[in-house]
Amino acid sequence: GEGAAGAEGRVGWLCIGVDGGGTKTKAMATYAFPDGGARADDDLQVGSSFAGGHAYLVVGKGVGGSANQNSVGTTRAVESVSRAVQEALESAHKRLIGAGGGKAPVEVALSICLSLSGVDRQGDEVPFEEGLKSMLERSESGSIVDRDRVVINVVNDAYAALASGLFVAQGARQPHLSWCEDQLSGMVLIVGTGTIAFGVRESESGEIERH
Repeated sequence: GEGAAGAEGRVGWLCIGVDGGGTKTKAMATYAFPDGGARADDDLQVGSSFAGGHAYLVVGKGVGGSANQNSVGTTRAVESVSRAVQEALESAHKRLIGAGGGKAPVEVALSICLSLSGVDRQGDEVPFEEGLKSMLERSESGSIVDRDRVVINVVNDAYAALASGLFVAQGARQPHLSWCEDQLSGMVLIVGTGTIAFGVRESESGEIERH
């Protein structure tokens, strides 16, 4: 996305992925190094060199309650997601501050993807986007984030299942799939407490056709 591209000239960017279900929510924060290596300036030195494509270092995790607004209501669902993301961001903040010798790192771009059950209709994403933006404004850990380079994407959890399945299925494919450049298309079947079949084709313009 635009946030990632803008950060490549300096030190990389933060990515937070969220898996939000009917029972619990998990968030994981990674620090992404562009161009296959750990680009760092004098104030931020995290990791060393990495081979091939973008390299990701796990820098934080967080947990929360149910993220399904159909089960617990929008307010509680947004609170669960915000809590998990804040915990992951706080851990990342400590990790990056520590890596900088106690100094605040250069403000980095932040990309957040929420993969949530119960997000099925247009407009369902709005409360979560607004809740996260509000949390970032209040949180001290948000000081490491460049507010002009924050991207929040909210999708149904089946979309994330499809993306991860395609990533695993590529095996030794070279070069690896780039979610910024390649089209994401395929079908996934999830059989659990609930059952969902999901097919998607993402165009170059970013428009998504779902079936």
